[in-house]
Amino acid sequence: FLLCPLVHAQNGVQISRNIEYLRLENQPLHFDLMRPAKLPQNPLPVVLFFGGGTWKTPSRKPNFACEELARRGFAVAIVGFRGREVARFPAPLDDARALVRFLKTRAKNYSLDANKIGAFGVSTGGTLAALLGFTGSSVSALCLESAPTDLGSLNAGSRVKWDGILAGFAGEKAGFERASPLFWADEDAPPTLLLHGDSDDFVAPAQSEKLFQKLKKAGARVRYLVFEGETHGLKTARKDADDAVVKFFVETLGARR
Repeated sequence: FLLCPLVHAQNGVQISRNIEYLRLENQPLHFDLMRPAKLPQNPLPVVLFFGGGTWKTPSRKPNFACEELARRGFAVAIVGFRGREVARFPAPLDDARALVRFLKTRAKNYSLDANKIGAFGVSTGGTLAALLGFTGSSVSALCLESAPTDLGSLNAGSRVKWDGILAGFAGEKAGFERASPLFWADEDAPPTLLLHGDSDDFVAPAQSEKLFQKLKKAGARVRYLVFEGETHGLKTARKDADDAVVKFFVETLGARR
């Protein structure tokens, strides 16, 4: 497991691509690592980023918040995992846990702070980020944007018929509960930020509302930002959403410029 050569550095950010963190039956799994172009003396807090894509193998494309986090003194690990076309749940969660272990054991190699790990997931990537955060994987802060949290009710309020997608991800309906972050959320949840558009007809805002209410009732630290008139992707509110994400991780993980 060697750090790949630097292939991109601009706008204050360096990216090392295709770092192998796990090999399964001779098939490698990779992640990309974004860090400040000029590394500080102090180790970097880490945020694992899970992109969307209906739980297919991700393209590992960062969003704007990832770049800003790197500029602000974070390392952002853009997670590659086995998608539903390769393996069903809990395979992608197992992969994410393996990446956490990899980052912890090699923290010094990458100038990382192994005690400050956050997770950030967008859309279906948020499901995996939440599962990682709620099932005891050393995640100290969690941010979910427009994320499915209760798979059994995902069709409600959505223009998408999720049945086939869910079957590919979690198998039979009997398995939906254990693949749902709502099932695992309790008082031990890390500080959590939820973001959702109130006009989202892809993943209905009720998905975030349910999780918010359960975490709040359990006494966990949680904040829910609702963006009025926004659909999936929060396009016109993108800057406000990204600013909220960066501020949240700065406050919870304490990165320095």
